[in-house]
Amino acid sequence: MLLSPAALVVGISLSAILLLYKFIIYPAFLSPFSNLPAPHWSCHIAPFWLWWAKYFHHENHLLHVNHLAQGVVLRLSPGLLSVSVLEGTPRPLISGGFPNTGYYSPGFAINGANNISTFEDNADHLSRNRIIYNTFSNSFVLSSPTAQYSLNDVKPSNIEEGYANRPKIPSDMFEHNSAAHETSGNTLAYAYDDPSRQPKVQKKLREEPRTLEPLLKPPQAPAEFTFPATKDAVIIETHVKTRKSRQHPRRHDCSAPRLRSSPNHWDFSEPERWDPDRWINAGKEQLGEMCRYFWAFGSGGCMCIGSNFAWFSMKDNVRNVYSNLTTTIHDHGGIMTLIDAYLAGPKGTWARDQV
Repeated sequence: MLLSPAALVVGISLSAILLLYKFIIYPAFLSPFSNLPAPHWSCHIAPFWLWWAKYFHHENHLLHVNHLAQGVVLRLSPGLLSVSVLEGTPRPLISGGFPNTGYYSPGFAINGANNISTFEDNADHLSRNRIIYNTFSNSFVLSSPTAQYSLNDVKPSNIEEGYANRPKIPSDMFEHNSAAHETSGNTLAYAYDDPSRQPKVQKKLREEPRTLEPLLKPPQAPAEFTFPATKDAVIIETHVKTRKSRQHPRRHDCSAPRLRSSPNHWDFSEPERWDPDRWINAGKEQLGEMCRYFWAFGSGGCMCIGSNFAWFSMKDNVRNVYSNLTTTIHDHGGIMTLIDAYLAGPKGTWARDQV
């Protein structure tokens, strides 16, 4: 039975009105978030502005500028908020039990197998965390013979060939390996570049490890200056810069951009400048506040599980180099400015330091 022209017109009109209401009128005028400021008017009805910012690698910079200009809460699309204040809001979002979004799966799920970075269900994430957490604990890293000899090219004879067909294991291993290269590796590039530009700081950095006997033996006590030098490289040159998103129960994604939550302009003097002494000269109360704003490894149950290993490996690397060598900028054809992306490395592909 064919519809009459009048019925067809009515059906098309109702469909158009419904679509107009759902995708234009409601998100732009009736949604509880319609009164929130946005970087661009189109953010209230579509994520076009966000796609544009991502495509041209301006997302983090533009979010930072708009948060400074318009406040701590921005609407980036009909279903996405950016919340940029430490007190009260981001911590419940990041550590309050809200699950991950599907943002991480395309880049980190290896061969379609979820790993600790991609689970959207909190129970699944917690279960995987319990399995591998001890491997990255500080005590295990410092005492494990396996970790100490991990650089040796050894393949134990008792490895079962069937392990190669367990996709969950290589997915986690590959994710951890890529995280080490992309984050620790990029951070170390700046941990050497910054001292190479400041000979006085480098001299002080070298004085500490050269008091050790033998020189390359790790100290029994934490390094007093090596740690701040590495820590300031981590916080100033943050290599995972993009928003940390979580699913809100009302089907909205909320995120906390790192450029506003860390470093904080009230607790860090000259926050964009590499200054290891800030961690040494700060009083107890100020140091506590600075540590609260140190979010390089995330926070809560979903924070970086390999943070202890990352700290140990980077400090050991810096300490061992400056125990015996000095570095200067030899050829800087590469550009060391951070790119604006999720995993942020230098804009240039190389830089040579002379040792």
